[in-house]
Amino acid sequence: MKRTTIYHFISWLFIALFLYTAVSKLLDWQAFLGQLEESPLIGPNLARFAWVVPAVELSIAVMLGLPRLRIAGLYASMILMIGFTIYTIALTSSGPDLPCGCGGFLEQLPPVTHIVLNVILSLLALAGARMITIHSKTSI
Repeated sequence: MKRTTIYHFISWLFIALFLYTAVSKLLDWQAFLGQLEESPLIGPNLARFAWVVPAVELSIAVMLGLPRLRIAGLYASMILMIGFTIYTIALTSSGPDLPCGCGGFLEQLPPVTHIVLNVILSLLALAGARMITIHSKTSI
């Protein structure tokens, strides 16, 4: 499989993931906001900034769809996934059965599965960004 095919696949995977989770949060806004307010890490004071999460997810999805911004979008994806991983670890160590506010079916994943998925996605984003960097150097 060609490198370009792989990093395009990774980019589209993240576009689909971020569009899905952002739209899920926006469509069920009250539930998302309630989950953030219940979180011991966020609470009602920070929940007023809840719009930032879907806005960032949508922005990264747009970046990934634009060839000139794709590498930045992959690095942003990696950073966001690392942040989500840290949040999920901190949340699960705060107590059992706390809502993650992830959006859609991802909320149903057991914490360990969610953490493993986030780590894998972080590594995929890094791999995609590195492939683009290598490809652009060899194309010159």
